[in-house]
Amino acid sequence: MSTTFTRRVGATLAVAALAVLAGLGAAAPASAAPGNIDPSIPRSLTVHKYELGPTSPQVSGTGQEIPGGIPNGVPIEGVTFTATLVPDVNLQTAAGWTRADSLTPTSAAPLATGQSWTAITGPTGTAAFESATGPMPIGLYLVRETAAPASVTP
Repeated sequence: MSTTFTRRVGATLAVAALAVLAGLGAAAPASAAPGNIDPSIPRSLTVHKYELGPTSPQVSGTGQEIPGGIPNGVPIEGVTFTATLVPDVNLQTAAGWTRADSLTPTSAAPLATGQSWTAITGPTGTAAFESATGPMPIGLYLVRETAAPASVTP
């Protein structure tokens, strides 16, 4: 398996992981009404890293979890991801959701200047972001693959 394919999966997952931390990770429509996110509900952000192979889907991710993972996917351990808060995108307002919907990973990158969290994939290829100081704030996050073992193409 070429490292180019593994890079593409990593890039696809990073693009898909331009994620919004909402109540229990549920996605809300761009026209979400203000106040529809319950800050008392625990939030989480999880990234999955798999090798790309002949039986793996070779399409861009949606950011939604695939129940049971990628069929026949080979998880990759030891890959570091960084989630950076994109300030000034208030997901407690309809305008914030509209702004989030208009961003791409490329256009969000220069805006991602907020606090960052790091997570490393384990044996199942899963990296879960957590905060030592409590829940991560509700917001829009840019997730990037920032390091990988030498055998893995980021």
